[in-house]
Amino acid sequence: MALKEFAHKSPAPLPATPAWGVVAGDDETLSVLRLEMTDRTESLPYHTLTRWTLQLGSDEILTIHAGSLVVKVRGRELAPVRDALDVGRLVSVRAVESRYLPLKTGTVVTGITVSSESTHE
Repeated sequence: MALKEFAHKSPAPLPATPAWGVVAGDDETLSVLRLEMTDRTESLPYHTLTRWTLQLGSDEILTIHAGSLVVKVRGRELAPVRDALDVGRLVSVRAVESRYLPLKTGTVVTGITVSSESTHE
């Protein structure tokens, strides 16, 4: 009788994935960081990531150095993105088109650019 009662219950909802990207679980091993821009997707091998810096302000910038590339992630409240990167659990970062920006506060990635290190010296 108890099985019939549970058979009609809907399954528990999956945890919501943040709009800004994906963070891996504790038991997952990552090999790449995926950058999801509005016009393309790029993947960087994790072993090439050498340094990252979060610049605070009204428009925050997370600068990631990977080999000869410099990735700039722009947005607001980017600390959770940096924190996931710090512990090696950041699977992907996703830029949201401005027309789809959430009205609520919280972490939002508004843009991602990738350039060569030589253009920033």
